[in-house]
Amino acid sequence: MSAAVVRKSELEKTIRLDSEYYQPEYLLQEEKISRFKAKRLSEFAMIFDGNHMTIEDKFIDAGIRYLRGQDLSNFFISDENPVFIPKDVYDDLERSHIKSGDVLLSIIGTIGNAALVTDKYSKLTGSCKIAIIRPHTVSPYLLAAYLASSIGQAQIARRVRGAVQQGLILPDLKNLLIPSFNERLAVKVENLIKQARKSQKESEDLYNQAQTLLITELGLDKLDLPREDIAIRRLSEIAPVSRIDAEYYHPHKAYAQRWLDKLPGRTISAHFKSVREIYNPPKANTGKSILNFDLNDALRYFVDEAGLMMPENEIGSIKKRMKNGDVIVSRLRSYLKEIALVEVSNDVEAVGSSEFVVLRPKSTEVCPEVLAAYLRSEPVQIILKWSQDGSNHPRFQEEELLAIKLPDRVLKLQGEIRRLIRAGIEAYRDAQRLLSEAKAEVERMIEMK
Repeated sequence: MSAAVVRKSELEKTIRLDSEYYQPEYLLQEEKISRFKAKRLSEFAMIFDGNHMTIEDKFIDAGIRYLRGQDLSNFFISDENPVFIPKDVYDDLERSHIKSGDVLLSIIGTIGNAALVTDKYSKLTGSCKIAIIRPHTVSPYLLAAYLASSIGQAQIARRVRGAVQQGLILPDLKNLLIPSFNERLAVKVENLIKQARKSQKESEDLYNQAQTLLITELGLDKLDLPREDIAIRRLSEIAPVSRIDAEYYHPHKAYAQRWLDKLPGRTISAHFKSVREIYNPPKANTGKSILNFDLNDALRYFVDEAGLMMPENEIGSIKKRMKNGDVIVSRLRSYLKEIALVEVSNDVEAVGSSEFVVLRPKSTEVCPEVLAAYLRSEPVQIILKWSQDGSNHPRFQEEELLAIKLPDRVLKLQGEIRRLIRAGIEAYRDAQRLLSEAKAEVERMIEMK
């Protein structure tokens, strides 16, 4: 049990009387910050939120990037599962346009995710779940590092409101305390973040090279899907699967399956087995923590020990066990491509959502890196898309995935594909190390005062 003593004058500065707002650790952090002649964020930057209109029906396959809270990750904008809007919609959202040098903060849902906007995008906008912070008297690099640091995150967590849907409102965000940083620190943090962005881009490029190699070898760049949307099937083809819905027999799916059938090879089930090792979390506190992967973690092409460690009794639902070298594939919403390699030490206990299909190599004939890249390719995604069932939570069955053919032609490339992906993983980890160092620089300055 903990208690905090607060002066009446402090209570009068805010309408918050709840004990959560006055947790001792929050008060201690803000006392440390106040030693630096701290000012409110609103004195350093202009702050506004994104678009409040519902525009999901305006999303298109390519156009101007539209950001959501989950698109902010590790200082930068994630390119996994992007959504886009037409230019005319973007023009109508002028108030929420985002510029290079802005710092973005997720304020609903994934609260506290921070990202720095670089000149990678010429045009950007986003939803109201994002706060747009436009600095004018503080380095955006330094501000992003501060908000992502443990001290910045503690301030953000303190100001979260709401019982049903928690969030951070703009007036509270404007009152975040920002220390007066020195120029030496600003330069050092900026250099670290720029190096990290370079390493992260290298990781993305290496993975894209692996994908391009696979696509070219299989001729996927020449895949010409039929335009018709009417399918005719024999009764003998329908009976074995007990599906009569039109989506299951979509012409694109049939074309992709016939296209793969022409290539020599065997099904995924010939090379990989589905592992169903169930983990039931204990209800009592065992004092032990375990690595727990959510579906969104698999948006990146690998998951590793940088993931979320949770006390066992807080996991709360049945999970699937996984280990190093597995490939995990989400059955839900196939279009998200939540497919990833599992990169954890053999002595680390890891689990993930029960919606994951966990694939483990039966032999060394096919490496998991090749399978992960192949599963993200267009013909596989077409087959999985039109194998889904359900409206609110569309998912495909494990048998549909295992029955997809893996062409032999990719096997001769697996050495190079594996090399590129391994190098990409190392480049990403280097980026994370540099970003952690940037946050640590900010934290050390405040802790040493």
